[in-house]
Amino acid sequence: MPFNVNRLAEAGAVAALDDSKHVEQTLKTNKEGKAYLYKELEALGIEFIKTEANFIFVNIKNNADDLFLKMMGEKIIIRPLTSFGFPQAFRVSIGTMEQNKKFISALKKVI
Repeated sequence: MPFNVNRLAEAGAVAALDDSKHVEQTLKTNKEGKAYLYKELEALGIEFIKTEANFIFVNIKNNADDLFLKMMGEKIIIRPLTSFGFPQAFRVSIGTMEQNKKFISALKKVI
């Protein structure tokens, strides 16, 4: 199933939590990425919910499944939230700054 992990990946994630330097860097990357994505989504007039997680709930007020296909064409994967009862929303993971910029560039291209 997509978005699931296997036992080996889970063991790696648990081990990573013991690496305080890695955890600090991950939190820093997430914080910086979140600020960048908030700024860019606001500039585009796109509604979203601020988060404490590593992903953002985005409401595009259009069909999220259609946007998913367009973004796939740009080699960007988002997760439409249609199956959760939000047909006009998707979630996007906060990545590295390079990944976040690619996401915003693709989003600007397809909306």
